[in-house]
Amino acid sequence: MKKIIFLTGLVLLLGIVFVLYRAPSKTTERGYESGSQYIGEKYDYTDIVTVKWGSGSGEIGKKVHKDGSFTIGIPTNIEVDSERQRIYLSDIVNNKIEVLNYSGKHLLSFPVDIVPDIMKLDANGYIYIHISDTSGTKIRRYNFSGKCINRYNFAPEVFDKYEYTSLSEIKGSKMILQSNIAGKRWDVDIESGIIKSGIRGGDGYYVSYKDLNLRDRRAKIMEDLGDKYIVMIEDERGGILNKFPLIAGEHNPSVLGFDKNSSVYVLQQDIVPTLGQVRLIVTKYNKYGKLAATINLRSDYERTGLGGTFHNLLDVNYEGLIFQMINKDDGLHVLKWELVK
Repeated sequence: MKKIIFLTGLVLLLGIVFVLYRAPSKTTERGYESGSQYIGEKYDYTDIVTVKWGSGSGEIGKKVHKDGSFTIGIPTNIEVDSERQRIYLSDIVNNKIEVLNYSGKHLLSFPVDIVPDIMKLDANGYIYIHISDTSGTKIRRYNFSGKCINRYNFAPEVFDKYEYTSLSEIKGSKMILQSNIAGKRWDVDIESGIIKSGIRGGDGYYVSYKDLNLRDRRAKIMEDLGDKYIVMIEDERGGILNKFPLIAGEHNPSVLGFDKNSSVYVLQQDIVPTLGQVRLIVTKYNKYGKLAATINLRSDYERTGLGGTFHNLLDVNYEGLIFQMINKDDGLHVLKWELVK
């Protein structure tokens, strides 16, 4: 009898252990997952600053007209200068750049003479803004004090008659422009503005790629068969340094960047039908392609009297800090995500 009771208890205990082991991962309100599926580093965030809607210095995204009406434009870019610990926000309504430090303190505002549709930084702290439309491609280069030091204006036919280009990255002494045609790119010398002939990449559809300014490598996401994605790490000449698949369930992936340990950060966006919202997740892979962390970012927003629409923008710096912007009633919130030690 005792033996039967012992065996019954043992079976129940093993059953409980099995259920706990198989239990799905849970998401904490602070944004990271833990459990049997995603075991890894944990990240937490700090809401470092709220930039109020407006057009003045230290404000962003709102322009009031003489008749009392106003225009709202959610910033299209956030860029982080790791060396100087600066955060750059683009104001597409008032044509200016707002500069903060890592604590959220306002440092500087400076005007720009084109809409800052795309913004990039180089390794020396210079700021580049870009816009492309049917009239051509315009690029401006500023120093970190806000002084414009170079202006570039290119007619559409310069880029093989592709009307629209995108400033992808700044690499050493050149700007890298891409067209809407997958793999088509041009290298533009920064000092002279001379354009090298267009270059096509290898076979495959590039979902996203990002160069790392401080090292001669880039990460490229390619779509594989069966709606699966792989990450390829290449050197400056296109030689493959590493290749690994993204975890199952990645949707609309894009490369955020690298950190100093050569870890790659990938953003995926997924629409939650029941909420009508976009779920934002960053997956971090170490230099060997192993999943190191899964970070559920803040995906809440407010539809305000300002006419705000949902918008999130991200950047990752050399230290592995992730900066996120969220549109809220009282302004644009800037969150800093960092590893919990």
